[in-house]
Amino acid sequence: MRKKPKRFDPGSKWVRYDAERGLWIPSRKRVFLYWFKFLQEAEKSNDYQVEWKKYKGWGGAKVVLNTKFDDWWEDRWITLFGYEGTRDGAFIDGQKPRYYLSTNRPKADGIRYALMVYQNRHRGGTLEIADWIKSYEQKKSQLRSGIFWVEETFELQSRIGRYRMNAHKILENVSVGVFP
Repeated sequence: MRKKPKRFDPGSKWVRYDAERGLWIPSRKRVFLYWFKFLQEAEKSNDYQVEWKKYKGWGGAKVVLNTKFDDWWEDRWITLFGYEGTRDGAFIDGQKPRYYLSTNRPKADGIRYALMVYQNRHRGGTLEIADWIKSYEQKKSQLRSGIFWVEETFELQSRIGRYRMNAHKILENVSVGVFP
């Protein structure tokens, strides 16, 4: 009898484990992508002053602003975020990676939407930003699976203010070496 192929489980703890090196990362890679992007936004903004001494090993402002995340990640993830953990990814004897998150359960989608709202602030008020996000998500869904993103614009619009406040809080945190 033929064995069923193993289905990828995005919620699995194993997406944080690199078997080749025997190292874990504290969260999914995409959360670190958002940290990187928020750090770029904070550095570009006149409203925030990044304390680069809190980011030893990240390469500094020029590297972070001018490097694609995947290239930056490949060069640095082991020394910045990698750690040897137990079989379930727990820290061994209190060992932690050099940089880790301020929470054990980051809300990746909330962080993503906060970043999108911040990056699209030039579009206008909450309605315009909500319309743009809805349109963007619908196009992305169509490309992947043909299913429309179903959240109504007015529902998203009511959340834009919270995402905006969250984005500013994350930018303040990132400026002093904390995420999210």
